[in-house]
Amino acid sequence: MGQWHPECPARLQAIEDQLIASRIDSLIEREAAPLADGSHEFKVTATDVAGRSGTATAKFKVDTSVPPTVKFVKRPPRVVRTNVGSVKLSFALTSNQPGSTFKCKIDKGAFRPCKESFSKRFKIGKHAVAAEAVSSAGTVGKPVTVKFRVKKVTIKHKKRRHHGHQHR
Repeated sequence: MGQWHPECPARLQAIEDQLIASRIDSLIEREAAPLADGSHEFKVTATDVAGRSGTATAKFKVDTSVPPTVKFVKRPPRVVRTNVGSVKLSFALTSNQPGSTFKCKIDKGAFRPCKESFSKRFKIGKHAVAAEAVSSAGTVGKPVTVKFRVKKVTIKHKKRRHHGHQHR
């Protein structure tokens, strides 16, 4: 029988770790296959040398479709003139993928769910409305932005001439 050496347990552990790693690599390579579009779950169970085990799970979606595109089919002109402090404007969106939903961002706000058609009141100044389409699988397309300016105009009233008979 050989002599005990302080490096022996460490060397044995390193060899065991290497064997486990190569077994895991071969399992992963052997089990890997193309996944279909949709929801999937990856589950791993590990057992230590004392027989205790633990499980970890990861859920994910596979979507190989092209992201949807969005288009404004109704939008305000580049300059909107008004003689009051604000104006109500209407927007309409469409996507190249049926069943898409939309998210909109007004000025510096965050993207929030919005309807295919919506109206909003805007004050005097420069504004931007961005929209993005979200596919039924959850893929978000590239946002499209429309920019416009609400401009206050003053209406000049013409002086009316009095056309009547003067009484003497």
